[in-house]
Amino acid sequence: MAILAWTKGQRIYVRTPYEFKDTMKGITGGRWDAKERAWHYPRSYRTLAEIMKSLPGPIGLSEDLMKLLEEGDPYEKAASIKEATNLPNPPICKGNDWLHQRRAYWWAKDLPAVLLDMWMGSGKTRTAINIVQNWYPQGNARVLIVCPPNVVPVWEEQIAQHAAIPWKVTLLPAGKPIPKRAQVAEQAWQSTEPGAITTLVCNYEAVWRGVLGEWILSKYWDVIVGDELHHIKAPGSKQSLFFAKLHKISKRRLGLTGTPLHDGPLDIYGQARFLCPEVFGTSFANFRARYARMGGYGGYQVLGYQNLDEFYEKYKSFTFSVSADEALPDLPNIIFERRVCELNPEEQRVYASLENDLIAQIRDGFVTVNNALTKLIKLQQVTSGYVRDDGGIDRHVGDSKKQLLAEVLSDLPKDEPVVVFCRFTHDLDAVHEVAKADGRKSFELSGRRRELEEWTNSGGGEVLAVQLKAGGEGVAMYRARYAIDYSLSFSLGEYNQTRSRLQRPEQTRQVISIALVAAGTVDEKIYKALKQKEKVIETIMRGYCSE
Repeated sequence: MAILAWTKGQRIYVRTPYEFKDTMKGITGGRWDAKERAWHYPRSYRTLAEIMKSLPGPIGLSEDLMKLLEEGDPYEKAASIKEATNLPNPPICKGNDWLHQRRAYWWAKDLPAVLLDMWMGSGKTRTAINIVQNWYPQGNARVLIVCPPNVVPVWEEQIAQHAAIPWKVTLLPAGKPIPKRAQVAEQAWQSTEPGAITTLVCNYEAVWRGVLGEWILSKYWDVIVGDELHHIKAPGSKQSLFFAKLHKISKRRLGLTGTPLHDGPLDIYGQARFLCPEVFGTSFANFRARYARMGGYGGYQVLGYQNLDEFYEKYKSFTFSVSADEALPDLPNIIFERRVCELNPEEQRVYASLENDLIAQIRDGFVTVNNALTKLIKLQQVTSGYVRDDGGIDRHVGDSKKQLLAEVLSDLPKDEPVVVFCRFTHDLDAVHEVAKADGRKSFELSGRRRELEEWTNSGGGEVLAVQLKAGGEGVAMYRARYAIDYSLSFSLGEYNQTRSRLQRPEQTRQVISIALVAAGTVDEKIYKALKQKEKVIETIMRGYCSE
């Protein structure tokens, strides 16, 4: 019986005599297909090379496999670019890229699947946009982007800012029921525009569920992007298992994260299974047995790791890494980012009632710029999950922003200290609760507690909850490079002053400032005004007057 090999979708099929059964089992990523009476593997040059090396004698290769063999290993060809210094911007690019972004693009441009391990603030979203639009310079491609809920609207903004060719972007926000999201997705799929990259943006919690998940699996995608790809690191989770299926229905795959190995080497398995399963295979048990030393009760506890030289060689073959120190020469002193949440129905109801009253009072002349702050603070309080009644008692209405804080904090390195700026005492309480749940110790600087010194002298990833008025002059927080705004200041001067607490001469690292914003609320208005360096209250009031 002759040995034959051919492709079907993103798989290589090999039919051999029975005597080679054990050999075929040992090839990375193999599965038996009883209907085809053949073994099948992830389609890649590396897999084909391993098959050719493992089997004796001639193999009857299909025409496309002959071409794949002739092209050689694209990852090996790209390796030298990681250290190159004389690199131009991508052919299709808006503005100028930093050196580490140019390196990432030129390394990834001919690869079918890549992981961008780029530190927060180093511009991985812009890099991803450049990679995708240069993969398809004529447009006419369909792209699925999956990300955390708080990042869904950010992608639309980033594409508008950095795209150099037409992109048609459709968001599938968390607020819509799953069937309606599937309907929106199908409409977007059918209404493509010539020359445009048709893009759907969805969140990890929704992408695999019910009708929407079935719809996504029924299509073939030119590119699938997993932003904050470490969300699928647990190999048995529903998100991770769904992404394993996405590999089979996509031509190219792109992963973005700043923490791919957050808890150790085993974290990469679920991510690699989606991107390029030929590297570590499709059996987690085999992967774990190869790279982890197990023991403890039932033998399920990771006691340590082994074969790490081999592990990192494989990992680095499909990963472009940019550390904070490597990116720092290119970056400004401070990077501003925004994360977004949707208010729950009760929060929305309370907020809308208060805002409608405010707009009516403005139009009737009862509220002016001089007395608007108290009214706006009440709106801001609702975005933090509370409303104050006429008796001065705060009533809890939701945890949308607290959940957003938990998502953001979980994505930051566990050993990095974090400062969280708050307005209200219940904001401070929320920070402590979230920090504890994330396994971090927390301290407070406010009118009720003064624990700055304890936080400064602690040695790990502790959180400092700071009330806005307490984080002003004479307070140094340069130990931290991450600042989170749970509640934004209405004063541009106060906002800049809180940033300067981290940007002292003693600060040797770049600062990342992350604003938590409730969509469609005063949070967005404050953030926009601060970003444009405008007087916040005046700008908001003008906006209400023009509505």
